[in-house]
Parts: sequence; structure tokens; C-alpha cells
Amino acid sequence: MEIDLKDLWSLAAMIAVKAHKKQKRRNGEPYVNHPLRLRDRFINLLKPYKESDMEMTELLGIPSIGVVDVCLLHDVIEDTDLTMEDIRKLYENKGALEYFDECVKEPLRLITHIKSKPYDVYINKLIKDPVASLVKRLDLEDNLNLCGLDEINEEDIDRSKRYIEYFKRIDDAHHFLDKFASYREWFTARGPKE
Repeated sequence: MEIDLKDLWSLAAMIAVKAHKKQKRRNGEPYVNHPLRLRDRFINLLKPYKESDMEMTELLGIPSIGVVDVCLLHDVIEDTDLTMEDIRKLYENKGALEYFDECVKEPLRLITHIKSKPYDVYINKLIKDPVASLVKRLDLEDNLNLCGLDEINEEDIDRSKRYIEYFKRIDDAHHFLDKFASYREWFTARGPKE
């Protein structure tokens, strides 16, 4: 059976929308806007990415398969009643169990922070997986945006400093900034596609 990634991305978006339905962020916006922004940021980093460019993203070490799913689902297990098995069954119902098990399950497990584990330990584990690392980098980037808050307190400033440190650790391990710059240079050099 041929798998349509866009269909699976729609499934992941639907799961995120339903799971985060009643949740709000501190600034009052619907929580689901956060995973949707991560997805959009990733897609924009690779614009004008085409499936035929997948070979180049792999060559440059930019993960692509599973990233959109994990962007959309990254807080579902941590912050809602859904479990990994619930999500797995939804993918299975779409005929995409193998895709989920091979491309989504492990990075999704790694990016789910178990509250009893220290954040440093959590970062050290997820940093070993490129998909989990890229999604966490996008997550930290979005969480560093304090615009829209009515007030910024010392706790927000301290959290932001830690997030910047984690962001840097992830980028030092994977060099995503350099890889995306190389992708854009490669794309610009070859000119527009037909």
C-alpha cells in the first residue's frame, strides 16, 4: 500500500487539534497553534522543498521523514490523555503502522518529557535522535517568543536562558543552522524547478 505523507500529516494535525482542543497557552491563544507553528516553521525552512529534494536533505543530514508528524504530536502524550498506543492505533487504521513504527514512534517517545526526569537528562536523551532534536529545536524557538504575554517575570527570563542553552546544545550536536543554510544555497544554485 502506497502511503500519502500529506494524508498522514492531516491525521497528525487532526489528532493534535482534538487532543489540545480545550487547552490554552498562557497568553490565551489556543494551544494547538503551537504545534501548528512548529509544522509551518519546518516547512518554511525547506521551502521550496519538493519530494525529489529528499535525497539532498538526507545528504545534508536534515531529517525530513517523520518531522511534520512529530511537530504536530510532540505535546500530545505529555499534555493530554492520549497515549502512544492510542496514536499508533490511529496510524494503523490509516494503513500506516509501519511508517509510524519506523519514522514517528521513537522520536515522539524521546520528545515526550516525563516530568519526573530532570530536563537536562531529557535533552541528553533526545539529542541522540535527529528528528526529536530538530522538533525540540523548533519547540524551543517557538517557546522563546515571549511576545503576547501581558507581563514577563523573572521566571520567564530564567526559563528563556535555559531554553537558549538547550537550543545551542542541540544545534552544536546537529548543526541544523548550517545544514539549512547549505540547503538554501544548494536550492538557489540550481535555479527554479519546472
